[in-house]
Amino acid sequence: MKKFFLSFFSIALKKLIFFITAKIKIEVDYSENLDQLILERGFSKTDGIDFNKCEPTLINKTGKKVVIVKIFKLRNYYDYEKAVKKIERSGYAPSTMYELLAFDQKMPDFQRKNPVAAFGHVLRKNGDNGPRLIPCLWGDNSSRSLIAKESNPCLLWGNGILCLGVKK
Repeated sequence: MKKFFLSFFSIALKKLIFFITAKIKIEVDYSENLDQLILERGFSKTDGIDFNKCEPTLINKTGKKVVIVKIFKLRNYYDYEKAVKKIERSGYAPSTMYELLAFDQKMPDFQRKNPVAAFGHVLRKNGDNGPRLIPCLWGDNSSRSLIAKESNPCLLWGNGILCLGVKK
């Protein structure tokens, strides 16, 4: 019984440490067309959203770059501003769709267990004054989706959500 408990505790601790310290090196091509990247990833659902219409000040990189991304865990309920501050306090910037899609290319089945969002690629519902929409990789055993989740602190996102931060 003691061995079982120690084994279980060891596995749980390793998973916890992964989510606290998970840093992944990915190659991102910022010059590629987002629509083409999304098509290449072969998602079963994409919400029919034009992900090119993000708030323009957030994507200011060009060409190919190797970046380090870190996975951050958010609670069930979250506030957009608090989430961004949490990422930035750690020395990271919220990821854009480019980093999210590069992450998906490197780890294509990751979102089947854990939804992953890009808080640095904000879209607006119903024009400039509408609620924020956050691109999110979502999935289960039979599908992989790229959806836009509404950023509303009153909405429940299931068991929380993971988001990517990019090393500044």
